[in-house]
Amino acid sequence: MEAKVSVIIPVLNAGDDLEKCLSSVQNQTLKELEIICVDRGSADGSLQRLQEAAMADERIMLIGQTGSYGRAVNAGLTYASGDWIGVLDTDTRAEADAWRRLYDTAVRYELDYCKTDNGSESVDVPHDCVFNPGDDPERFAFATPIGRGLYRREFLEKEGIRCFDDEEAAPGTDRFLIAACVYGERVLYLDSVLFRQRGFADDDMQTEEMRFGTVEGIEREYDSIREDILNTDALREQYEKALVIGKAAAWRRLPLDPSIWMKTEEKDSAQAEAAGDSDGTEDENQALREQLRMSRISREAALEQWGLDREQMEQVQEALEQVQEEALRAEAARQKQAEKVQELTEQLKRQQSDKADLNRALQKSYRETGKLHADRIRREETMRQMEKQLKQAEEELKKAQKQTGTETQQTETRKPETGNEAAPEAKSNKAGHGFRRKRNRN
Repeated sequence: MEAKVSVIIPVLNAGDDLEKCLSSVQNQTLKELEIICVDRGSADGSLQRLQEAAMADERIMLIGQTGSYGRAVNAGLTYASGDWIGVLDTDTRAEADAWRRLYDTAVRYELDYCKTDNGSESVDVPHDCVFNPGDDPERFAFATPIGRGLYRREFLEKEGIRCFDDEEAAPGTDRFLIAACVYGERVLYLDSVLFRQRGFADDDMQTEEMRFGTVEGIEREYDSIREDILNTDALREQYEKALVIGKAAAWRRLPLDPSIWMKTEEKDSAQAEAAGDSDGTEDENQALREQLRMSRISREAALEQWGLDREQMEQVQEALEQVQEEALRAEAARQKQAEKVQELTEQLKRQQSDKADLNRALQKSYRETGKLHADRIRREETMRQMEKQLKQAEEELKKAQKQTGTETQQTETRKPETGNEAAPEAKSNKAGHGFRRKRNRN
């Protein structure tokens, strides 16, 4: 099946969000999808889940690409075969008809890209009509993030539109958005919310877990934008305010550490002094001063977004230093407590080992006692059997003795009767003999 849309999903330790995100793509009403999952080196089981999903769904392509978010998106673009490209974060779910509606609209109006509102409220752009975003870049460049749209692959390839590959950039998609705004001529925003991000709906860069990057990473990304995309004075002037807005938003995505702001201001001051003493050309010095001015404007815009002024920022910095000192003390106490816990743990292990040895000795004693008890029982049983046999023998002996005594008595009683009966017989015999003798004489 030929893919109409390639959806790129960068994955890094996505946890339980991965299954919800992936299911929302697999269950799209537009079935002609190519789902490119780019694993960035997950260590929480996400890779195994992706492998299982790829075996069950032939539309899923799994590739490995460690490094920045921007590098993962760029890798997906390299492998994509669909005519249209979408990008989706793992903490975001797409509505069932999201890609169908974006695809149908993009094809119908022959767009360079088609986007949708971000969160529960409509963004400040024209809806359901085709326009050129370059006409008002301050308004359109960063209206919605990269993951809220569908981009024509031929358009991206022709203009060389890619993300910025830097792990310290936050997150490296500003270059992509600026380039799309500069080169895009036919764009349309749907007046709908087709993507839902976990935990918040209106601004996808406001949660603490989304704060990342460094000042240096942001500066490198925006330097590349100015050098490679806004490479004429006219474009730089046209996109000056858009860059301020984008950079301020990038500052807001940094960890909430006022020391970053203060250190950057000090660094810019030092560079400004160096620029005054520089032997460079006037153009070079002017470019450096312009860069410093943009950095200052971005910092001020970030302060405004945070709801702070300079004095409040200094107060926050002082409070932060106190908090850091307390954190150091707490860490020392925690370390001491950890050592004590470790000592108690070792002691407990020794006690458990001694207890195990005692248990083994007791079990051995129980076994030996059991054997002795069994032997005693067998001996007692043998003695009972012998006593029983002896008793039976005594009874038989008594019975035999009794029977023998009875027979003796009967014998003694019959003896006189036998003698009386024999005498007449002897007499008779004598008489007979005498008779026979007498006859013989005659």
